[in-house]
Amino acid sequence: MKTLETDRLMLRDWQPADCDDLFAYASLPEVALNAGWQPHKSIEDSLAAITGLYPDCCYALQLRETGRVIGNIGFYNTSICRIFQCLDGRELGFDLSPAFWGNGLMTEAAQALIGALFDPKSSPISPALRGPLDYLWFAHFPENLRSRRVGERLGFRRLFSRAHPVAQLGSAEKTEVFYLLANPKVFGHSWDQCPKT
Repeated sequence: MKTLETDRLMLRDWQPADCDDLFAYASLPEVALNAGWQPHKSIEDSLAAITGLYPDCCYALQLRETGRVIGNIGFYNTSICRIFQCLDGRELGFDLSPAFWGNGLMTEAAQALIGALFDPKSSPISPALRGPLDYLWFAHFPENLRSRRVGERLGFRRLFSRAHPVAQLGSAEKTEVFYLLANPKVFGHSWDQCPKT
């Protein structure tokens, strides 16, 4: 995928050599369970994520100052509800090492990614994309206030809450809060032009 840079971060493809950095934070329950998946139990779990789940839709967040990978941000081909199926959108997902919480790094990374995903003048950043997206959505568990604040800073609009089984958590039923961000280059700046649920 196309590499993106911010003042403090490089958003780049995941590499197998990143598995130690990924395991260092993906093994922590406070990261994994808030993101909706089980903590990694071994380096092999982290390597499997890098090689099997992350290609073409996920960026490693590398600190430019140290070269260390501290998080992940991705755009997943999942639908929020049927009313949006005629549009081209993706789910925004992200996770970050707790050692770097509270520094605005995830907001910084997401702003760069959203800008690239919504820009009609640039070529798609991934072979998984046809062109600029119409919208992004994301969801978080109600207790995950950090993710909520990231979404609010990015301009996501709350749509609804819904309880459903989460497969990666053993099909336990969890409530999630869903948000939408429309591409202003498609819909303009008025939410009145956006589809409603």
